[in-house]
Amino acid sequence: MKVLVLAAAVLLVAQQVSCASQPFIRSCMRENGVTGADAIKFAETGEASDGMKCSFKCIMMGAGVMTPEGKLLLSPMLERVPEKVHQAFKDCVEIEPSSDLCDLAYRHNVCLREKATDFYKAMMKKRHESE
Repeated sequence: MKVLVLAAAVLLVAQQVSCASQPFIRSCMRENGVTGADAIKFAETGEASDGMKCSFKCIMMGAGVMTPEGKLLLSPMLERVPEKVHQAFKDCVEIEPSSDLCDLAYRHNVCLREKATDFYKAMMKKRHESE
């Protein structure tokens, strides 16, 4: 259940990370010491541990929406989300670059959570109920 909550949070960041399997998401969580409680905390408050931030990076890079140089790739993002949230994604790739890719991935996720709140919450609810 907690893994699916994280998957839902990351789903938004990684643009419907359907291309990344559940084992991939779990691998990112394990690598970064992330628990379901961390995912729930982010979903509810937008706050994240350093491990959670690096899980976002891991999943985004694995999904091919962030390069090793920290460039956020809009095109693959837009291919995986409904048109009604395209503007949020466009706005959220315009965040200040950083050499700290974990922080960059986190700030991108926070931006999306803020700009596509209804979509984000619906995705979280859907993922949580589908468990």
